[in-house]
Amino acid sequence: MEANNSYCSTCGYLPPQWRTDSDASSGTHDTSVSSYHIPLPAWLEDLDQAVKSSWSTRSIAVGYSEVAVLMICWEEAYEGALKTEFSRLGSVFQDVYNYSVSRFMIPSADPDRAMSKRVNQFLDEYGRHGNLLIVYYTGHARRNTSWGALPIWQPR
Repeated sequence: MEANNSYCSTCGYLPPQWRTDSDASSGTHDTSVSSYHIPLPAWLEDLDQAVKSSWSTRSIAVGYSEVAVLMICWEEAYEGALKTEFSRLGSVFQDVYNYSVSRFMIPSADPDRAMSKRVNQFLDEYGRHGNLLIVYYTGHARRNTSWGALPIWQPR
């Protein structure tokens, strides 16, 4: 922990002696009553260590028989940073938490039918009582102008 005597560029912490009345309400958190400030990276490390020591077996989320993840991305948008993010998140689910991970690229041709088919397959395979199903979608959606209609999903 560091003493309350410097500006923190990580989270914007400003010590009490440098604050004005407007600073107290504009920050993300008020630390004026605290005599110590923990930088965000140190706090995250402490949190990670606490989780690791108290939750040593991460094979299945507590209370679930199995956890399955369906990661969905538009085929035409699967490139660059999105591809990296998609891959890394899939690795976290699979390698860190040991969840069953399925990936699906939505095709440009007949996306509704392909998506319905894949979601139904996912439900047939993992949709049992006691399982947790996670669906991760990366793409965009916009409101449908027809009253009560489902949103319109799109790659960009």
